[in-house]
Amino acid sequence: MGLRAAQLRYLRRDGNRRVRAKRRRRTALRLTVVSLLWVAAALGALAAYAAAGRWSTSPQRFRLAQVLVRGNREATQAEFETLLAGVMGHNLFVIDLTDVEQQVRRHPWIGESGSVRIARRLPGTLVLTLGERQAAGMALMDGAVWLLDVRGMPIDRFGPRYAKYDFPIIKGLDALRGQPVPLAAALADGVEVTRALTERQPAFAASVSEIDVSEPNMIVLRLDGETYDLRLSRRSCLKNLENYFALRDQITGDDGGAIEYVDLRWEDRIAVMPAVTASDSDKDKQGDGGR
Repeated sequence: MGLRAAQLRYLRRDGNRRVRAKRRRRTALRLTVVSLLWVAAALGALAAYAAAGRWSTSPQRFRLAQVLVRGNREATQAEFETLLAGVMGHNLFVIDLTDVEQQVRRHPWIGESGSVRIARRLPGTLVLTLGERQAAGMALMDGAVWLLDVRGMPIDRFGPRYAKYDFPIIKGLDALRGQPVPLAAALADGVEVTRALTERQPAFAASVSEIDVSEPNMIVLRLDGETYDLRLSRRSCLKNLENYFALRDQITGDDGGAIEYVDLRWEDRIAVMPAVTASDSDKDKQGDGGR
């Protein structure tokens, strides 16, 4: 009886080993089949993707036929179509949007500081969403008047197209030609004065015809209807302006004569310089002769 039980236990262990080995073989076979199926599916997907890529990037398909422009105020759609003429008719998926943006930024109302967003729209359209530069002043340089942006950088030459803009002319810049840093600072100061006066004193700003930035320590305004200049602080262009408004009707020369300039640069003080007349010059000459 004991021998019989020992033989049965041995046979069961041997049978269990065969069953486990068979199960391992079936599991390995299933894993192999599944792996082969996954590999086949992946290869098929890659082949399909490659075929779809060749199909979608074919020169005969998805050709760029239209450029839509959004957000523009001064720039026109026709101008951007001209700038992008080199990519018109090309496959939409092959066109490099970085190159497109570089071409769009050649427009003066976009430049480096404007914003550009480009999107593809099937079957053959590019959509340009733009943020144009903002006109904030005008400057006379090299005999031509230029529109300036908020940083004082030139946008475009002033002409009939921009007749709606009525900024005072920033002058005194020709002496700064060849000096990029001082020129840029002078333009920025002129635009800042234009902006500050327009925002804080719009009625007065409308009477300013010229802004002279030729002097490094002052800004000089020339006003419609006034024979004298108004000198402002370069650091704080609104200093003493309220005091000037309060006294403007009372400002005259010592003898009620003409005034050369009114200086507002001093703290809580307005300086009035009478104009030198011909009689004053004659008196000076006589005094010099008497000495």
